Amino acid sequence: MQIVRLRAAEAKTGIKKTKIYKLMRESKFPHCIQLGGGRAVGWLEDDLDKWIQDQIKISAAARK
Repeated sequence: MQIVRLRAAEAKTGIKKTKIYKLMRESKFPHCIQLGGGRAVGWLEDDLDKWIQDQIKISAAARK
């Protein structure tokens, strides 16, 4: 299990920071985890991979 930081999450999903946090507030994107006691956060790569696969399925279903 690997943790990815914001820049890597943006690169992996193609979504910028503002949209990621908006989707998190709407419970439509995996929530980040706190890394230490500061402001550092990250996402579990497995959660991001699952979210991407779910988006692919949703997109495919919408085309039918």
